[in-house]
Amino acid sequence: MEFLIGFIIVTYGISTSGIVARVTPNSMLGRVTSAQRFVIYGSVPLGALAGGALATWIGNGNALFFAVACIFLGVVSLFLSPLRSQRTLPSEWEVL
Repeated sequence: MEFLIGFIIVTYGISTSGIVARVTPNSMLGRVTSAQRFVIYGSVPLGALAGGALATWIGNGNALFFAVACIFLGVVSLFLSPLRSQRTLPSEWEVL
């Protein structure tokens, strides 16, 4: 499972870096990338704290079940998203 999660994280990073580079002006690319990483990596300790609090409140097994259910709901929402069929960016989004 850890291998799969690591694979998904790397795939996400690769797929979004190209999109961000195409829609962000060159002068703002460093700021956008650092803000994006701050939000993504900054949420890890908050999630760990929330997971520990949840496990203390409802127990370890129930907290793990809740975490798996949240991951499953995230995957289902991606599969049901209309963006899944989107293959090209709208031309007005691209920065020349």
